[in-house]
Amino acid sequence: MSELALLSVEGLSKSFGDLKAVQNVTFNVDSGKIVSIIGPNGAGKSTLLNLITRVLAPTKGKVSFINQDIISMKTKDLVKVGISRTFQSVRLFHVNEMNVLENILVGFHHQYNHRMLASCFRFGRTRKNEAEMLERAYEIMEMVGIRHFAQTPVKELAFGNQRLVELGRALAADPRLLILDEPAAGLNDVETEQFSKLIKKINQAGVSILLVEHHMGLVMDISDKIVVLNYGEKIAEGRPFEVQNNPAVIEAYLGKEAETAYVGN
Repeated sequence: MSELALLSVEGLSKSFGDLKAVQNVTFNVDSGKIVSIIGPNGAGKSTLLNLITRVLAPTKGKVSFINQDIISMKTKDLVKVGISRTFQSVRLFHVNEMNVLENILVGFHHQYNHRMLASCFRFGRTRKNEAEMLERAYEIMEMVGIRHFAQTPVKELAFGNQRLVELGRALAADPRLLILDEPAAGLNDVETEQFSKLIKKINQAGVSILLVEHHMGLVMDISDKIVVLNYGEKIAEGRPFEVQNNPAVIEAYLGKEAETAYVGN
């Protein structure tokens, strides 16, 4: 395990009957880095993220975060140790016309620990805590570019902006590791370029990032390291230009055009 490793995945596997969805996958996410997981459809990418974040229980393997075993943790407790994530499908709260600000504030739930009596009567410490969260929520909305939508019901937003709300809510948890599952899915070229800049900005602010993504231009642009899966197995790992020129990756996923399609960073 690297001395810089924030997240360490060792021999992680998941079987559904005879189907081996993930097979003995090992890799690290070093502190301050962006790691992308790529591979063809059905390669086990999202399953791998679900194992790491305890949405699914692994058949075998180990996952450590800051040298702490998290394999037996409940999903809801991962945010307390510094892990936050988004999903392939946008998951926002629409009840009672909930707006953007209210959705962002949901992301602070684990930080709000005042007792019911204090909350009902809004004692001084409670009011201070609420004010701090509100200020931080506006900072996050400004960072991801949706502050002007603060009072807009999320159901009225365009898809790309809904993605940004979900990202903002994940950032409200103040993660050390942000896990993103196909964050550019459904975005147009302009939105994808803007999203690429945003991911770099978040990373430069001190958040390490692990993402699954199919958009190769985005992956090659932002990644410090890429892990490639095929049929549930890791077939390659390395810097973008190394993966781009790996014969096994070209054959399994990128195709021959990849040899000249991307410029490694």
